[in-house]
Amino acid sequence: MSQLRQAVTSHPLFTPTRLYSLYSDFKKLKEINPDGYEANLIAWRSLLIELFQNGLLSNSFILDTRTLEQDLTLSNYGKPLGLCFVLEELIAEGELIPLESFMSSDGIYLTKWVKPALNWIVSRYIYDTKYKMSDRKGDLKEEKLVSLKMLEGVKGFIQEKLDQLTSKDHGASDRLLTKSQFKEQLIASDKFKGPLTDIDVDVLLKYLERDTNQLTVSNDIIKLGGNQEEISETDLQILEIRSTILRLLESNSVLEAKIQTTKNKLHQLIAQPKYNKHLALSLLKSQKLAETTLSHQINSLTQLEGLLYKINESQTNVEVFQSIRASTKILSSLRSQIGDVETIEAVMDELRDESTKVDETTDALSGLNKDHAEIDDDEIEEEFERLLREETTKKKEENEKDTETDVKDSTMQDEIMERFSKLKLSPSEIETSGTEIEKKAHKQQEPMLN
Repeated sequence: MSQLRQAVTSHPLFTPTRLYSLYSDFKKLKEINPDGYEANLIAWRSLLIELFQNGLLSNSFILDTRTLEQDLTLSNYGKPLGLCFVLEELIAEGELIPLESFMSSDGIYLTKWVKPALNWIVSRYIYDTKYKMSDRKGDLKEEKLVSLKMLEGVKGFIQEKLDQLTSKDHGASDRLLTKSQFKEQLIASDKFKGPLTDIDVDVLLKYLERDTNQLTVSNDIIKLGGNQEEISETDLQILEIRSTILRLLESNSVLEAKIQTTKNKLHQLIAQPKYNKHLALSLLKSQKLAETTLSHQINSLTQLEGLLYKINESQTNVEVFQSIRASTKILSSLRSQIGDVETIEAVMDELRDESTKVDETTDALSGLNKDHAEIDDDEIEEEFERLLREETTKKKEENEKDTETDVKDSTMQDEIMERFSKLKLSPSEIETSGTEIEKKAHKQQEPMLN
């Protein structure tokens, strides 16, 4: 069983009880059983996404339909009869985009809701505008369909790469890549489980340049970064230097390996009791030539790397200068809105004059009630002292009253206690409740209290 067929039979939504419906021409269910129709669409959408994510298709971003029906055919259920309109529905919803339309579009997000709305109106009242995936015989057409979901899944990875290359550890030249270098870095990232073909790279670059504004592409040159930065002649020269550095690094690795191999052969040769001196000298000469060449290339590499550092530094200086120049223009524009010093002084003099006039107007208006408005500070002080004396007298009287009340209560309590002591109470009366004793005592002391 092929990997695609195995993916179908192992998918949780393609159970044996549902395979017959999923592999049938279930388009008619849209009218008689909308829920069943929608359930089948969800199952097929989930399966196609799983095929992409598990790298089971021939491309990482493109669904090639040439052999899709055959690859999905099951012995007990035949070929998927509803696959054509499943793909048509996914195209109508914008999840799959025909390759030609994708590459020629001005932007896949520009008409994401407008076009479907117009298509619905035309389809409802004029004719069906859906992209047709079946030929005249009703068979699935050979098409290449771009998966938007898979493309959107790469945006985060590209942004991480951009953040790394724009950090302080990298120069501006590190943002320049050839298309082959870009592809190698993608493959080395283990981001993709399936094959990353050249057409995958072209589709991805178109998406990242046009729709997410994360890089610029010119021929085979890629410049990472937004704002649709143009690739200048300077960029091409910098990229040539970087390419030369890479070639020197590869050549140096080859020479180092060759030198080590020659050394090993030479040591093995002279270790023999009888050896070929001519061969030994030839090996030694070859080793020296390789070492000399390696030394020259290391020097050249050092010079080029130093030159590249200087270029990065100069580019940074240019960016700083441009920022300063832009800031100067901003400051000049803001200052021009104020004017020169003479204008500012004139405005300040006018402000002082107007403030003086306002004060004079206020004084003139307040003069109408001047006699009533003026308040004598001595009178205020005398009023305050009077209030303090009244408050002190009030507190003193309250304290004397409280003291008199306390003395009266104390005298009354003493009299009550003395009266209790004169009462003749039996033991049984002593053991009675406190309430009864109080009542009895109260009756006996009423004449005294009255």
